[in-house]
Amino acid sequence: MEIHLYSPLKYRLICETPINVIGFEYAGTPSYLDLLDRKVLEDSNTYVGVGISRTDIFSLISIINERYRVNAWKEKEYLQKIVTELETPDVIKKRLEMAFSILGDRIKYANPDCGLAFWPDQDLAFKLLENTAKAINEFNAERKM
Repeated sequence: MEIHLYSPLKYRLICETPINVIGFEYAGTPSYLDLLDRKVLEDSNTYVGVGISRTDIFSLISIINERYRVNAWKEKEYLQKIVTELETPDVIKKRLEMAFSILGDRIKYANPDCGLAFWPDQDLAFKLLENTAKAINEFNAERKM
């Protein structure tokens, strides 16, 4: 059984219930990993689902706007930079590697953070999904070596 928390701040309470998978938004707030204790997860047989690609579109567009001194909401050609410069497979894979270095086999799954529904373009959202899948596949391939 799973519950999705936007923050794992109170995850220990969940570990005391029959819920055994806790999903949370890691990519947008990497410091959330500091809140988790792997031993608590192991002792309660609880796993986590980690968001490894950022989907907070308003923040991502703000970064692009500042970097290029544009308004990407108007100059839509700049939106592609979200998936070609910010949320690349390499960046996403590094987040997964960091999460794995702390949580190990307590990670049940990895996925984008919540929020793709708010993206202004389905093709752009699909590219983020592709980048996320590529990162996960590369991570898994390297672990099998």
